[in-house]
Amino acid sequence: MPLPTLLTARLILRPFHDDDAQAGVAFPSADAVGHIRELRRGALFGEATGLAICRRSDRALIGCVDARFERDEACFGLYLSPAARGHGFGFEAGRAFIDPLFAMHSPRVLLAHCAHDDGAAARVLTRLGFDLDGADGGRIAWRLRRLSWSVAQTSKHLAACRDRR
Repeated sequence: MPLPTLLTARLILRPFHDDDAQAGVAFPSADAVGHIRELRRGALFGEATGLAICRRSDRALIGCVDARFERDEACFGLYLSPAARGHGFGFEAGRAFIDPLFAMHSPRVLLAHCAHDDGAAARVLTRLGFDLDGADGGRIAWRLRRLSWSVAQTSKHLAACRDRR
């Protein structure tokens, strides 16, 4: 089941359009058309889901976020164009994507990887609640359990309610 369009303060996370591959955005592979096609096909068969990340201010495509499912796990990916990095868009998009991902697809755990030398990606994953899970070659593995996410979201909600009183 594909995820609906999601709105944040600064972003629109929406289904891919046919012309997104030509937008010159950093996709996880050089074959942007193939990547989008794979996510669309995966959404039809329940194997994957993904959304384009656009700025609300000008609707410009700045990246994509996706998940690929296998049994009770999902592999999480978040990609931003170089010009969009360093502005907090990765965290904002990831936070918006993960909640409905857990709600609609119910993976027990999200897995993610980043390069050893990609400190920015490691910081985003840490802020999203991922725990370090090990290292393999030049990559670091991360894990976010659905229960951990749910507890963290409930705690934030309770704190916000308490602060409103």
